[in-house]
Amino acid sequence: VPIYAYNLHEGIQFLEFAVESNESLGVYNPDGCFGMAASSVSRTAAGWRMDLSLQSSGPCCAPVRVGSVVVVRVRGSDPVWIDLKPNAQTGKMYALDLYGHPHNAFAPRHGGFIGQNFLYACQQPMCEEPSAAVRDFKAQMGPSCSVKLTWTGGGGNRTMIRCRTDQYPTDYEDGKLVVEAPSTPGEGQFFYHTGIQNQATLYYKAFSLTRDAADNIIKSSFVECSSVDTVFTQCEISVRSVSWGAIKSLYQ
Repeated sequence: VPIYAYNLHEGIQFLEFAVESNESLGVYNPDGCFGMAASSVSRTAAGWRMDLSLQSSGPCCAPVRVGSVVVVRVRGSDPVWIDLKPNAQTGKMYALDLYGHPHNAFAPRHGGFIGQNFLYACQQPMCEEPSAAVRDFKAQMGPSCSVKLTWTGGGGNRTMIRCRTDQYPTDYEDGKLVVEAPSTPGEGQFFYHTGIQNQATLYYKAFSLTRDAADNIIKSSFVECSSVDTVFTQCEISVRSVSWGAIKSLYQ
């Protein structure tokens, strides 16, 4: 049975929830960017329960398939039902973003039936499937007091990079606009951010977005899920060595 998480656009790194069924729950197989952090199976009055904690390998947005659960029919129930519930150990069914902020992970009526006369069905996503985010985003000091930004284009037709000196920008309108460049999915790109101050920490966030014909940002283009990096600016003053004899010759 596939399990999907909906309505997450914040770069999720941790999921916690439970699966309940009137039949035995055999194993949970995480999908995509998620891996298993912890799991346990227990009996309930209605059947079986599997409590799960999942950790992502990087920022992951939704709608996304987070895994599948194997249901083993031991009672001969028809139909077999499953539902998503809060984790029994913590009482939570939520996701944590990059900043540790909690978000609702699943639509409230998620669940479905399986059986001889039933097809599995769960609530449809409440937003469009977004495109891929910016990948391999890096910020490092470049020449002449600049910061070199490198990245691989996401699924949108443009890449927007913004920065702040106190924290990562919260969205695509927050902080200082560094660059917005046309891009294609999978394209390797770079940009030199100049005019920066010495001895500062810069928090960069890169957004993959799509603009329509009227130049408006399409909200479902993964602009809400972003890639981040931080750099401490330490500018070097260019110095050229010259001999004292050469200096004296200028005044002869």
